[in-house]
Amino acid sequence: MLYNPNTVLLAYHGPSNSSDPYRVFTGNNIISLLGFSGYPTGIVDRLTAPQSRSAWAGQVNNRSFAPPKVSIEGVIGFEKDSNKIHVKITVKALAEIPDIPVINFILTENKLVSPQTGSGGTGCAGGNEYVHDHVVRAMLNGALGNDLSKSGWAIGDSAVIDTFYYVSSNVQSTTQIDLNAFVYSKKSPLNTSEIHQARKWKLSDYPVDVKDNFQAGNPVDFELQQNFPNPFNPETKISFSLPKSGFVSLKVYDLLGKEVAVLVSEDLAQGTHSVSFDASQLPSGVYVYQLQADGVKLSRKMSLLK
Repeated sequence: MLYNPNTVLLAYHGPSNSSDPYRVFTGNNIISLLGFSGYPTGIVDRLTAPQSRSAWAGQVNNRSFAPPKVSIEGVIGFEKDSNKIHVKITVKALAEIPDIPVINFILTENKLVSPQTGSGGTGCAGGNEYVHDHVVRAMLNGALGNDLSKSGWAIGDSAVIDTFYYVSSNVQSTTQIDLNAFVYSKKSPLNTSEIHQARKWKLSDYPVDVKDNFQAGNPVDFELQQNFPNPFNPETKISFSLPKSGFVSLKVYDLLGKEVAVLVSEDLAQGTHSVSFDASQLPSGVYVYQLQADGVKLSRKMSLLK
């Protein structure tokens, strides 16, 4: 991608029943989920079914003019001795996203040498000592990633991801691995689930030592933050932290104990989450919002002033 150097490339090798030496990785079912059935085919930003190699450059160039719909900002750190990857990033909507936003973390490796069959007329000559780059070694949070919310996003909505992963055992050299993150819209089929933004970090460029106390691990306790703003009219945000994945309920009650809103009722990944609450249909007053997860109940009060 000479003319689009910031393009994030992911090379899925497989399928799992093939002889490809890099076919085995966590999340390998992504190949069938995206509809891949032959080599060399690819998908640009998950906007079409798999396309032939000759179509890639034009599609990438067209997408380079599309403004991103989310930003991905934050820090990562790599503990080489333990092969631990720390992640602390914030994803923020820069445009309206009608569908549920999802984030995927993918580990890729470069400079892998193995025989490659050429494909005449497509620009891939192949060879016995072919150098493979961008090879997917693990989809760290699964083939489908994690939902960032339970519904679509308005401009300004955001989520904080504060977690860690470990380098997969199939990696040959930790000096040649990249952490990739991308955010897409949850749609079916998967090859029509538009990717809105992607980032890549070369792990060896972000060394940390365990004694540095990198602040990106999972939360150690369930936490429910005070809503902001408070008092509010009519919208506010509520943030909460989960030390582990599981079913989460976040509901709003009036002072008589009547349930007036269900903000979350689903499985969520560990980390810090944020949801919006629109009280435009409720009268002024004090309300209680309650988080329930893994047998823990946490409550806070908030004031609606109209």
